[in-house]
Amino acid sequence: MKKIVFLTLTLLFAASIVAQTSKTTFLNKTNQHSLSAEYAAVSYSYAHKFKPDVTFGARVQAGAGLQFILLSSPVIYDYGYGNGPEKFKPTGHILELVKLQLFYRYAFSNSFYIDAGPVFSLVTSEADWENPFNAGIEASMYYTVKFFHIGVRLKGAMSFDPHNTGGINSDRTYFGLYATPLVIGVNF
Repeated sequence: MKKIVFLTLTLLFAASIVAQTSKTTFLNKTNQHSLSAEYAAVSYSYAHKFKPDVTFGARVQAGAGLQFILLSSPVIYDYGYGNGPEKFKPTGHILELVKLQLFYRYAFSNSFYIDAGPVFSLVTSEADWENPFNAGIEASMYYTVKFFHIGVRLKGAMSFDPHNTGGINSDRTYFGLYATPLVIGVNF
């Protein structure tokens, strides 16, 4: 056990030295491109640096991006068991099939940056009560070394179905806080 702890601490120390000595030029570029992978999805991001602190971009994602529901508002759904509608809070996970996002990129340092902005996605789930659309705000936090990045995504979004008989104000419409725990990729 002591060897594993020692090896982990040694690797973390070596990674911090490499991160401090590497000259990251990605966040200083005018045109910033990124390819990211998560679960079974791939995304492409493009950001343009207009001024030193003004960088805007867009992201397109396709595949089956796994997102975990951290928190949600309650919904009312009739499971069809004869008990009538029941109130519950959605839990579990969803799969994002397609996602579009506009974002503002803020670099805290040469190695750490955040993308935040409005997002719209088409989702699916095994649950009958799940709505097919999400719209909200997503923030992605990345750590980059040379041209690789690793990060996480948090999204606050309204889950809705405009084709539902109750419309967007139906009992199945809910607000959720979602997390994508691991996003890896390359910057160029």
